[in-house]
Amino acid sequence: MLVVSFVEETRIFKFDNAGDIEELDDFMGFALNQRTIIAQNIMGDRFLQVTPTAVRLVDADSGTVIAESCPDDGFTITMASANQDLLIYAMGPTLVLLDFMQDLKERIRKTFENEISCINMPASPSRICAVGFWTVSSVLILSLESFSILSQEVLSKEDSVATPRSLLLTRILENGPPTLLVALGDGSMFTFALNEITGALYEKKNIILGTQPIRFQPILGGNGKITVFATCDHPSVIYGSDGRIVYASVTADKSTYVTSFNSPNYPDAVVIASEDDLKLSVVDPLRTMHVQSLPVGDVVRRIAYSKGKNIIAAVTVQRVSDLKTGDDLHTSYIRLIDNTSFTVVDSYELDELELAESLASGRLCNGNGSLSEGFLVGTAYLNRKEDESEKGRIIAFSVSEAKRIKFTASHDTLGAVNGIQMLGERRFVAATGRTVRLPQ
Repeated sequence: MLVVSFVEETRIFKFDNAGDIEELDDFMGFALNQRTIIAQNIMGDRFLQVTPTAVRLVDADSGTVIAESCPDDGFTITMASANQDLLIYAMGPTLVLLDFMQDLKERIRKTFENEISCINMPASPSRICAVGFWTVSSVLILSLESFSILSQEVLSKEDSVATPRSLLLTRILENGPPTLLVALGDGSMFTFALNEITGALYEKKNIILGTQPIRFQPILGGNGKITVFATCDHPSVIYGSDGRIVYASVTADKSTYVTSFNSPNYPDAVVIASEDDLKLSVVDPLRTMHVQSLPVGDVVRRIAYSKGKNIIAAVTVQRVSDLKTGDDLHTSYIRLIDNTSFTVVDSYELDELELAESLASGRLCNGNGSLSEGFLVGTAYLNRKEDESEKGRIIAFSVSEAKRIKFTASHDTLGAVNGIQMLGERRFVAATGRTVRLPQ
């Protein structure tokens, strides 16, 4: 059965063993005259349906409603999240916890100061949940014993309008801690590692996937590993590989929602919804190579990749003819390219007559004494009268969490910096003119 929710109705589609599809007029006591927030299977041969006005547990054999819970008069359920044991739902600033094992008995209720924007209940068994809010850019990890706050993370500045829109707490890295994914309304997202004992969040990282709000949906593959679909204007899949989180763009343009779908004729499939249609798809477990072009308008001379920031730096040269003298004028740029959306996100223009000759990535001092991923650029100043440059520069750039390039430091050299290479952290080797130098 495929449950499809619209703004004011729910429709049910049945897939039989022959692959035929039939739309049903009614199904297991489900309310079809309003939208469905959650529909899923529950242990004990039961179905769950959550609508704005009610939570229902239905017996799969008889089709009868076993238990029903409705919000208080004048309130509606705005969002919900469930695992096999528990359900949390929000009514404005109020969060409610229901127990499936006790036929939807209410266990906890708590009202917060701000309206709730997103919630997530991890897979069973779980003792925590995650909550985000509309008016403050922060996320809470709550205990399921009392909704007490175990940890809180501020995501952006107080004056920022970007607030959490989607949360997902799951184990992406096979041998690592659980990961909390937090999507903001501006197309950016944060990842955190979770301490399973204390509920504390650490290893905060930021990445930009697009410009529109992101929705996370976990998909369990046939190998038992979790793949996360991130639907936005630049949809991506997120998965773990070799101990790190990988972000890969997918060809699912205009997708608004993704869910798992498994039937005899469509095993391990996913349904991708857009404003216009529904598509049944499969996740290819093989890694295939896709070639994508990015016109930058200039000549690309050097490229380097920062694994820690998941960003590419490219040295480009723009050539313009001087109409008065007839000479060619060269302008060099250091451009940052987001490896997920494959777009130029920031640029830095070098001095007049300065040409970038070499480029390397590595962990550098970012100006305040700490180390972070950045880039080293070796340059040469053009001399129209001489074939060989008499001076150049070694420039250090840092990259912010928002993927913006920042000039950190520079060092003048006697001759062009034709080659540069990082040697671990803090140290590098540079070829200047006819000399190889190892700065201390």
